Amino acid sequence: MAKQQTWHVTVDGEEHTVTAVWPGLRSQAFTLWVDDEGKTIIPHYGYLDEPIDVGGKECRFVLREYLPDVAVDGVFLDSGKPYAPIAPIPTWCRVLTALTILACFVLVRSLPVSVVAAFIVWRGSEHIAQRPGIPLNKKILWYIGLLAAVLVLLAMIGMVVRRV
Repeated sequence: MAKQQTWHVTVDGEEHTVTAVWPGLRSQAFTLWVDDEGKTIIPHYGYLDEPIDVGGKECRFVLREYLPDVAVDGVFLDSGKPYAPIAPIPTWCRVLTALTILACFVLVRSLPVSVVAAFIVWRGSEHIAQRPGIPLNKKILWYIGLLAAVLVLLAMIGMVVRRV
């Protein structure tokens, strides 16, 4: 079932309509309509920060954790929060996250513990990646710190489980 969200933007006294349409939950493609002009955009890991031209004014279509919003004059229309760009996490960090999730299942033989740990790694890393206004080098440090902490904890749990 297709979902759609609409925002109304006033530029120089003229109202414009911005509409995002996507096929369903966590879809890979959005169709973004500005008045009668449409284009397809594909988010990257549930995040997107795309410039859009609305009546000659540059606005931002932002997707954070699959939730769309439009920023006009540095303020989001839905949330009212100030706009801050998101510095994307490098691909090698995503690869480390995947390897850490795999390690969750290798280090601990208990499936429920492994699933919980993998979920914490996945959600925690996404939360860090999508934080706006944080410098990239600080995000990478937090990212690596989260992965290291989970690996140390899993190694300790794995040793206890093997002794029992």
